[in-house]
This record gives sequence, structure tokens and C-alpha cells, in this order.
Amino acid sequence: MLKVFLFLCLLLSSVMADTDSFDANNTDIVDENTIDANTINVRNFNHLFGIKLSFDVLSIIFGLIVIIGGLTGYLKSGSVMSLVSGLVFGILIFTGSYFSSRDSTNVYLLLVTSVILAGLMGWRFLRSYKFMPAGLVTLLAGLMCCRYIYILIASRSK
Repeated sequence: MLKVFLFLCLLLSSVMADTDSFDANNTDIVDENTIDANTINVRNFNHLFGIKLSFDVLSIIFGLIVIIGGLTGYLKSGSVMSLVSGLVFGILIFTGSYFSSRDSTNVYLLLVTSVILAGLMGWRFLRSYKFMPAGLVTLLAGLMCCRYIYILIASRSK
């Protein structure tokens, strides 16, 4: 399982690092009256401990947690639904992370996926009051929703 995890991390980092069409370090200030179609003026929100990254690390970690949780649910209890939902939500989070790595303000897919995941797992948590796994996933998805809403609000106020 560790080999699969390392392979996925390596694969994702190589895919996400290909940012030749997006210049994340472009800090040119564009006059409001003159808009150049070739100038990308977006604020880069892909930071981890002050280090600028070309991909969204927190979303990739969140996606890996969701996928590993689905695999764990399948291996421990034989729940095919846990496996399928973990893979589907994990792939959606990875896809949203890819979009976010191209334009750090494009977090719409990530926000929608996190809201749905928080809603489903929150409902499951309220029925069982068991922190693992429903409470943990609800907490993580809620934190990620707050992060994505912050990114959307901060990108609009520039």
C-alpha cells in the first residue's frame, strides 16, 4: 500500500509541476482600462509554510486521505460503497486540484466536492456519533470548504 501511495504522489507531482502555460510568479499590475489577453494577473494561493508551490498540496493531501479512507473501509468491512465513494470523491478532488494548480483561484470543483462530502459524512456522523471516519472526514471537508471560500473571497477583493 505504501508503494501505491508513493507512486500516486510521484505521478501527481509530475503532472502538477507542468505549468509552462501558467506563470504563477507574474506580478504585473494591469491597468483597469487596458486589459491584455496575454497577461495573467492572479494571486497565487498555493503556499505551504510560506513556500510557493506550483500545485495545491493541501488538496492533494485531502484527496489522498479520502481515497485511503475508502480503501480502508473496503478492506476492513468489505464495503464496496466506501471504496467507490472514496475513489470518486478522491478523483474529483484531484481533478479540482489540477484546475487549482493552473489558476489558484479556480476552486469551484473543489468547493462543490467538499460541500457534498461534508454534507454526506456530516449526516452520517449525526446518525452514529462516531468520530471515525465520518466525523474526521466532516471536519476535514469543512476546513477545506472554509479554505476554498477564503480563496474565492480574497481573489475577488484584489
